[in-house]
Amino acid sequence: MIITIDAIGLGNKYSGTAIYVSEILKEWNKQKNLKIKFLIFTTEYALNYLKLLELDNRFIFIQSPTNRYLKSIWQQTIMVWHINKFQPSVHWGTSFVLPFIKLCPMIVTIHDMTFSLLPQTHEYIKTIYFPFLIKCATHKANKIFAVSNTTKLDIAKIFPFVKSKIIVTHLAPRNIIENNNVPKKQVNFNKYEYLLYVGAIEPRKNLEKLVQVWNNINVVDKKNIKLLLVGTKG
Repeated sequence: MIITIDAIGLGNKYSGTAIYVSEILKEWNKQKNLKIKFLIFTTEYALNYLKLLELDNRFIFIQSPTNRYLKSIWQQTIMVWHINKFQPSVHWGTSFVLPFIKLCPMIVTIHDMTFSLLPQTHEYIKTIYFPFLIKCATHKANKIFAVSNTTKLDIAKIFPFVKSKIIVTHLAPRNIIENNNVPKKQVNFNKYEYLLYVGAIEPRKNLEKLVQVWNNINVVDKKNIKLLLVGTKG
């Protein structure tokens, strides 16, 4: 059995979708009884951290261009050629996109619908490009993975005809092993309790509203609790 995986959309930062895909690959790698070959399409950037997963020889990488425009063309041409060559049992688009040509059963993961619902938080070209690709993917997909109930409702609101194909696959917490070699900011968190946000620092996360609400909470009610924001620039 062969499964092809489109991980071309993974960026050079190890966050978001990159973590989502990496954690699933790690779990599959642990299941040595799985007699499946995984053919993974990805960029040079993503290979830098995907290879750190130490996946066994069931996992084969095929590299795409890194340029965003060439990558998109490659996704709909050369990747399709590989799919036709290997005849997988299923193709999984991990980040919104599926091939226009359907050569096998296909599944797509849709993480959110912000390209349509919050266009002001994205580059203009993405607000044209991704809604079109997502619409095509929902048509082609046998099943659609939504990472939350909210995403499922958003997809069904915009594309009501695909509602029956949507499956909610909730995200799960990772087991994080502390690395003592990583420099840490010298903050003694034992002094207080804190409310923690972890994620990209960018407008669509609505952090401005979070800070406003936090600042409006009475000091007495907050007691000694701090608001701690952790993340890279999105």
